[in-house]
Amino acid sequence: MIQLNEEILIALQIEHRDAIENLPELLSVPGIDAAFVGPADLSASLGKPGQTNDPDVERAIHQVIEVSEENGIIPGIHTSSVEKAKFWIDQGMKMIGFYTDIKLILQICKNLVKELRSVM
Repeated sequence: MIQLNEEILIALQIEHRDAIENLPELLSVPGIDAAFVGPADLSASLGKPGQTNDPDVERAIHQVIEVSEENGIIPGIHTSSVEKAKFWIDQGMKMIGFYTDIKLILQICKNLVKELRSVM
C-alpha cells in the first residue's frame, strides 16, 4: 500500500470559480499532489469565455500558484503554445500540460505532408 501511495499522482482540476473561492480548503486536503488549472474552462466560469489573458483570469491563476506553494502542492496549467508555457513557468507553474492529442497529431501530419511534397 505504501508503494502504491508513492506512485499515484492526485491532481485537482481547477476549472471553476468555486474552486478558486475554496482553494485554501481544497489544497489543504492530505494527499493532494498537484493543482492543475484549465484556463479555458476557468475563464468561462469567471464570465470571460476564451479570455485567458484577462486580468481577472490571470489573478485567479496566480492564486492557484500561491496557495499551492503555501501547501506544498505542485501548481500546473494547460497551455497550447510554447510562449504561454514559458510565461506560466516564469510565474511559478511546475507542471505544464501542452496542446491536445488531436492538435499534436494534426501538426505532425501537416509537417509530414509538407516534407513529402518537398521530395515529389
